[in-house]
Amino acid sequence: YRGAGAGGPLKYDDIPWPPKMSALLHHAAAAGGGNSSGAAPADARELKLAYHRCIRRWHPDKFAARFKLRIDAGGEADRIMERVNAVARALTTEFAKHSQQ
Repeated sequence: YRGAGAGGPLKYDDIPWPPKMSALLHHAAAAGGGNSSGAAPADARELKLAYHRCIRRWHPDKFAARFKLRIDAGGEADRIMERVNAVARALTTEFAKHSQQ
């Protein structure tokens, strides 16, 4: 997230939001397993590893800890954190749905 420079203010539009949150987990699992086609992951282990990679990036507490000063300087903290929360919820919901199968 570069924004107005490596340490500059971070605005909502500076963040590379996932375009389709429900597909984020499956895309990450396919990419993490060496499958760049975006096909379904080979197994539950790949899905779990992908979930942990994604949630490390999008967990609201971790995101805020990493970017708080830049987010605050950008003046859109509430809007950004609302979207980060939505991404994290979508990831968790999708992972839970597939963990129960």
